[in-house]
Amino acid sequence: MVPLLLRQNIPIWIQDGNFSHLWSLAVEEQFYLFWPLVFTKNLKQPSVLKRYLLFSLCISLIIRIVSEEYKILKELHLITNSDFLIVGCYLGIVYNGESERLKYATFQRILFWIALYIIWFILRYKIPFLNSFLITAAAIIIGFLINTYIRYRSGLDYRLLNNKYVVFVGASSFSIYLWQQIFLSPSVSSRSELVRTLFPYNIIISMVTGIISYLSLEKFLLYLKNKFSSI
Repeated sequence: MVPLLLRQNIPIWIQDGNFSHLWSLAVEEQFYLFWPLVFTKNLKQPSVLKRYLLFSLCISLIIRIVSEEYKILKELHLITNSDFLIVGCYLGIVYNGESERLKYATFQRILFWIALYIIWFILRYKIPFLNSFLITAAAIIIGFLINTYIRYRSGLDYRLLNNKYVVFVGASSFSIYLWQQIFLSPSVSSRSELVRTLFPYNIIISMVTGIISYLSLEKFLLYLKNKFSSI
């Protein structure tokens, strides 16, 4: 019930098990509850919105550093793990998403991908203090990388990412993520359950389960959303 109500990131309600990873979805949904309040109030003042977001990004980084260094406030996931959402909102305000000829777009993409690989490589060593900065840096780099694909819709990598099969996997990724822990990092209680955790069966089963969930449940909910949003 706790994961269903998106409270998995709140300390007094945190539960271990096959759905403990839903704390990240709880952060996302809670952010979307607070952000419209700020956005609506300052709709005609984009400069104010950007200042709010930059301030929030700094607060998120500072609290994450404190939580990592002093082992406190670690369960304030909404504050310490909202970098990517904040950066996305900021870029959404700065850019209108229209396609255009972005100068040196391919070169920018290569640099961004290399930077992300370097960050991923360093993060593996779990270096105190530095890792907190690198997570925020990764959020910013990914935001600008996505922006290059939105504003300059060309190139081999763009065509690859927009291949219909890749797009389908992307569309169903939410459902795949929702169910994957049951098979990839399960809380196994009996030997009979080990079958669903064996590689490569666990990969195949998690993908199939996620796609079925997307086609049967998520698409239906999206249909209802589109139907009632026009009322």
